[in-house]
Amino acid sequence: MKKHFFKATCTFAAIAATVFFTACSSEDSDGNKYEAGITEDNIQRMMTFNEAMAFTNQQSFQAYIGAGVTRSSRTDCFSFITSQNSYTVTYDNCDFGGQTLNGTTSVSYVVDGENIDMTSTYTNFSVAGYTFNGSNQVVFAAEYDTGNFVVSTTSDLTVSTPDGDTVTDTGTRNYTYSFGQDFTDFSFSFEGEWTTTLNGDAYEFFTSSVLEGNIDCEYIVSGVLNVAYNDTSASIDFGDGTCDNQAVLTISEVSQDITL
Repeated sequence: MKKHFFKATCTFAAIAATVFFTACSSEDSDGNKYEAGITEDNIQRMMTFNEAMAFTNQQSFQAYIGAGVTRSSRTDCFSFITSQNSYTVTYDNCDFGGQTLNGTTSVSYVVDGENIDMTSTYTNFSVAGYTFNGSNQVVFAAEYDTGNFVVSTTSDLTVSTPDGDTVTDTGTRNYTYSFGQDFTDFSFSFEGEWTTTLNGDAYEFFTSSVLEGNIDCEYIVSGVLNVAYNDTSASIDFGDGTCDNQAVLTISEVSQDITL
């Protein structure tokens, strides 16, 4: 799902960057200039941040699995301490999936049948040059009667990036994975509403229609993704469910057909 979603979003960013947007020059805390507005560079920065955030969710969940088999442990690069319905992991230059981890992740969780509600609190937690502080709630829910697996996230994070940017992220994202009755008819959907602030400039993202895809198509087949900054807005309509590489880009009420 992530591959499809980020491919579609970054395609949107690349196309939007070819169209004129009013932007103002700003500087981050290190004095590096960037153009505030809906530009390819800014959207790509935020999408890369989203990938790093997804990695932290994966790390928290895998640590949760480990919490079920050990009370506490310590290696040369991390300490792992568990208590009832919580655990804390402190990393010191640990390799995790090819990435180096540092800092602390504290997680509290509630298990209700097949559902898991986890809240991760990050203290100077770093991965791939991104340093996270704040919290992120992730709810995993299995719906066996429908064959769905739902992941819902609610974020309240402040992140320092490798480029010296400061990013804050607040909002919700919901992912639904559907496997069908025999687990061969795989499809997915994504919806959400969140605000990403890049160096003090706020970008509002939301899905006005759920993004959907399936195992038989490499493109998102339907749904509408929107982004707004000040008085500028843009959206991309992925269609009516047909598997093709066509979509409609609308910028400030001006629409055009595009090829993904």
